[in-house]
Amino acid sequence: MAYVDISIIPKEIDRYGEVITLEKYSGPTVTDYGDVATQTTTEATIRGIFNDYGAGMSNYTDSRYNETRFSFFFKPDQASITNGNVIVRSDDTKWRIERVVKHAISGNTVVQEASVKNN
Repeated sequence: MAYVDISIIPKEIDRYGEVITLEKYSGPTVTDYGDVATQTTTEATIRGIFNDYGAGMSNYTDSRYNETRFSFFFKPDQASITNGNVIVRSDDTKWRIERVVKHAISGNTVVQEASVKNN
C-alpha cells in the first residue's frame, strides 16, 4: 500500500504561498425598505497560492458546475474560506470567493481550493 504524506501540502503553502488579506463578511441586516443596514467585516492575514488555469472552453456546458479560470489554494484547516468572502492580494486586486472545493485523500482534506472572480 502506498503512503501519501499529506503534511507536506500545508508546509508548501507556508513556503511558497503569498501573504494575502481575507475579508470576512457576515451578518448583514436589512431595513424595511430592503437596504443593507449593517454588515460586519473582519480581516485576517493568511497565506495562499494563486492559480490561473488559463482560458477555458467557452462553449463547454456539459456540467452542473461552471469551469473556473482563477483560484486560490489554502491549507486544509484554514478558517473562513467561504462563498462571498473577499481575498485581497498584495497588489490590491480583490477576488470574491464563488465556490470552495475541499480536495481529500482517504477521507482527509489535504487542500482547499477557492474558485474566485475578480471583484
